[in-house]
Amino acid sequence: MSRLPTGSRGVDDDEEYLGALHAIEHTLVSLLPMEVLCDRRNLGGLSILSHPQTVNETIFVHDGYTGGAGLTRTAFESLDELLAQVRETITVCGCDGGCPSCIHSPHCGNANRLLEKEWAIRLCTNFLSEWRVRQLPSIEGRRVIECPRRVLFKIDP
Repeated sequence: MSRLPTGSRGVDDDEEYLGALHAIEHTLVSLLPMEVLCDRRNLGGLSILSHPQTVNETIFVHDGYTGGAGLTRTAFESLDELLAQVRETITVCGCDGGCPSCIHSPHCGNANRLLEKEWAIRLCTNFLSEWRVRQLPSIEGRRVIECPRRVLFKIDP
């Protein structure tokens, strides 16, 4: 699998990078209910450094219902605004390393371990500077956001 060397990401190691992705995922999932008018428990997320369908670091955001309810599809249309809100939420929070107001999630399957607040801010800034939508045939026509650092936001229907 093709991987970016850690130096090109501006992050010292995979753990910091995954911690930044994980923090962004949490904040994105916490803000989505304001966009699509649902409960936070109706959404889920997963951040990983490599996935066979994307061959990249990926943040998955999905509906919490089998087969989906269209929540994330609706949110996809305003992903650039949501990412700006994610960065703002994390940046303005006065905590040192993360808290329930910015990057912690009450539904985290990892007990909110491995979260990197400062790297999340930097990564969000990079995402917002240049990203684009493209179709990935290996993901059966589902739309994907591709960011300059090769991170993908996969939005499931």
